[in-house]
Amino acid sequence: MDTGMIHLYIGNGKGKTTAALGLLIRAYGAGLSCLFVQFLKGSPTSELAVLEKLKIPYIRTDDVKKFVTFMDAEELNACRKSHKDCVKKLTGVMERYSFDCVVLDEILDAVSLGMIQQEELLAFLRKEKGRVEIILTGRNPGDEILELADYITEMKKIRHPYERGIAARKGVEF
Repeated sequence: MDTGMIHLYIGNGKGKTTAALGLLIRAYGAGLSCLFVQFLKGSPTSELAVLEKLKIPYIRTDDVKKFVTFMDAEELNACRKSHKDCVKKLTGVMERYSFDCVVLDEILDAVSLGMIQQEELLAFLRKEKGRVEIILTGRNPGDEILELADYITEMKKIRHPYERGIAARKGVEF
């Protein structure tokens, strides 16, 4: 890719991962090589079935079984290790293979929750910017990440069924 740019899909509204996957599939359809990396999600999500059918590789933090806010100290340590391993796999894959488009799903939340250090993410972005199209999703990006971004799209929550006690639905929220 001639001019890889950084995209941020941020905010409290639904649709960040959905938008990132839409761009990834568009890139794949245009013949670009793609990688999907998912943080903070350990249970199976429906998008993985599509990625497998399309043969788009993915990396994820499989040890995450519940929201970080509900984890005890032992679970938090395991979660941090899982994220450290995920970043190590990402770095290794990026050194061995050439990708045109990479999605880092929920990475901004992983940073704000202390699962990944912001400096690690910034180093990755600075190294790959201009070479790879990078899409980050999550909430509350730091100022330095905002400064590096070429696209910033905010998803704003106005209403969500969760507020009425409706749980996440397969195929819509996961």
